[in-house]
Amino acid sequence: MALWGQGDSRWIVEEREDAKNVNNWHWSEVDASNSSKKFFKEKFLEVGETGSEGSVRISEVTKCDGEASVNNRKGKVIYFFEWSIELKWCGKTATSNENITGKVIIENVSEENTADEVDISTRQNKNGSEHTKLHQNCEKSTCPQVPRDYQGVPAVPAGYAR
Repeated sequence: MALWGQGDSRWIVEEREDAKNVNNWHWSEVDASNSSKKFFKEKFLEVGETGSEGSVRISEVTKCDGEASVNNRKGKVIYFFEWSIELKWCGKTATSNENITGKVIIENVSEENTADEVDISTRQNKNGSEHTKLHQNCEKSTCPQVPRDYQGVPAVPAGYAR
């Protein structure tokens, strides 16, 4: 080990007066919860299906509990996130003009789980033949459209080094 001031001039490690974390070499962390919630709202509100039975679409993200962070260590970006999400679906059957609603509940959304380990379940708000028909339609055709691979989440905040 060289004495202070006698080392190789190519060394980039030095005592810095401003204590700056150059190129995020040392561990740094940024909260990405808000950008993740925005991502969810954009992605989930695109989901919908119209068929011979009627139409169903995701109308609202009613609950988005959890957290997300983007970490950087020695130039490597690492995501940590864990979410519990609840969506509201609404629709109408082909034979009825009644507005029918229900919930889609998504559990186990984290960087540790694969797409197969994400639990998606649906519920209808009322009972009845029209409600059950649309609920089944939601399970068969709308839920498979719900994104299951969340490796793109959280969105990296602008200005964060990769």
